[in-house]
Amino acid sequence: MSDETQTAFKRFAGMAYLYFGRDVNSVPPDTLSLWMKEVGNYPAEFFSWALEHVKSLDSGRTVIANLPKAVKELWAQWLRANPDKHERREFSGCKNPLCEDGRFWVYEQNHETSELTRRIAICAECRRVGQGMTAGMSRYQAERAGYLLPNDDLDARYSEQQEEKTAKDWARFADVRAPRFVREAS
Repeated sequence: MSDETQTAFKRFAGMAYLYFGRDVNSVPPDTLSLWMKEVGNYPAEFFSWALEHVKSLDSGRTVIANLPKAVKELWAQWLRANPDKHERREFSGCKNPLCEDGRFWVYEQNHETSELTRRIAICAECRRVGQGMTAGMSRYQAERAGYLLPNDDLDARYSEQQEEKTAKDWARFADVRAPRFVREAS
């Protein structure tokens, strides 16, 4: 986040709180830092615009209770009002061979059951992190965090696992839904 954006966000937060009769200093610094991380990739000029339009939100409670949510609502309004200012990034390739348009799949393995769960990771290598998203991770960071990178064997194992789950679910569903007929004694 640039210094200009950080300053603009702090000014916006302070003025928004002031407008709704609250003191931004009542917000713990850690919370304010988390909010900045969440909305910090918006341009500084947006925050100036948002200050003028914060009154358009339904109530101050939205702003006070969840500032990032309020900022995202204003961001959507700003994009509609300024479509030419929205940065459109065309994908030009990435060093990460697993990357698909700024994201890549990883697997998380349950060590007790060996069951795989498929997760999506934001690619930090091509820096195509979308507006309001958290920072991405590289393949190396994913492996260090304990995730497994896709390969033919893991993909096949995951597919088999999903087919088994589906078959079990259908069998359980059929067992529950099957009508129970009892023959009457004649």
